[in-house]
Amino acid sequence: MRRTLSIAVVTAAVVGGGLSLGAAPALAADDVRCTGAIGAVEVKSVLVPEDATCTLNGTTVLGDVTVLEDASLNARDVEVRGGVQGQRAAAVALGNAQVRGNVKVQDGGSATIGGTTIGGDLQLTKNDSTVQVTNSSVGNNLDASENTGGVEVSHNWIRSNLTGQDNVPAPVGGDNVVGGTAEKQFEGFEG
Repeated sequence: MRRTLSIAVVTAAVVGGGLSLGAAPALAADDVRCTGAIGAVEVKSVLVPEDATCTLNGTTVLGDVTVLEDASLNARDVEVRGGVQGQRAAAVALGNAQVRGNVKVQDGGSATIGGTTIGGDLQLTKNDSTVQVTNSSVGNNLDASENTGGVEVSHNWIRSNLTGQDNVPAPVGGDNVVGGTAEKQFEGFEG
């Protein structure tokens, strides 16, 4: 059963140390800064502040999830009605997630996407640790470029194009269903 996160619940969570409302003007009452764990509740949006670690488990996010510099997100069995963005994040992991918008992880550490449905684009750029996309569905394009920690793209359904360049080492994987073209370093990754 999903519940709507209210101020009373947030206040109780602040006392427990796991979840807090930020004083930043961009956050409304039902927007949350995640510095611990959030379970099966409904929130407007989630911000993971610098150097924090956030675990979402069964959470419904009505808007976006934003992961800031050196922060980590581990999201399992979540629904995000907006998008997910990690800019210089240490790690972004989505497992059995539903994301209606785009997922963009760039200039960070690792990105692990598994068993996840993404309604828009998946863009993984300039990450310096492992980038892995497996058993997932991408509603538009998947672009993985300029990553330096290794890239695996296997057993995915990609509605449009699978593309990427300048990954070192070269990407590994295959058995992807690609509605458009698999090109550049991902040529031959379909089938």
